[in-house]
Amino acid sequence: MLTVRKAIMRVLLQNRPLQQELKFDRVKLQLAELDILIRSSSISRKLGSLEDSLADVTFLSGLADQYAADGIKVTGAINFEISNTLFDRGELIPSINILRKIERTCAYDEQQLTASRAEVVATLVS
Repeated sequence: MLTVRKAIMRVLLQNRPLQQELKFDRVKLQLAELDILIRSSSISRKLGSLEDSLADVTFLSGLADQYAADGIKVTGAINFEISNTLFDRGELIPSINILRKIERTCAYDEQQLTASRAEVVATLVS
C-alpha cells in the first residue's frame, strides 16, 4: 500500500499539467510525499525491514535538500527519522550525533512537518 502511495506521489509531482488540472498545490504535494516517506520508513523499521527503511531515509535526504530550495523546512523530522533508522540498525554514534545536531540547529517552530524537541531530547537521554 505504501509503495502505491509513493508511486502516486511521484507521478503527481512529475506531472505539472495534471497538478493544474486537479488543482493541487505543489508545496502540499511535496509535504505529503515527505510525510508518506517518513511514515513508510517508520513502518518498515517496526516490521524489521531495516533495508527498506534505510532506502526511504536515503531518498528522503535527497528530497530534503531539493525541497529546501523551494522553501520547504522539514529537516528536523527527516533527520529524526534518519537517526531512528540508524539506531535500529545498530549505528548508535551516528544516530546520537544526528540527534545532537537536531537539538542544536533545528528551528522547531519553522518546521512544516512535526519535529518535537521533547521527542529529540527524550531520545537523546534514553
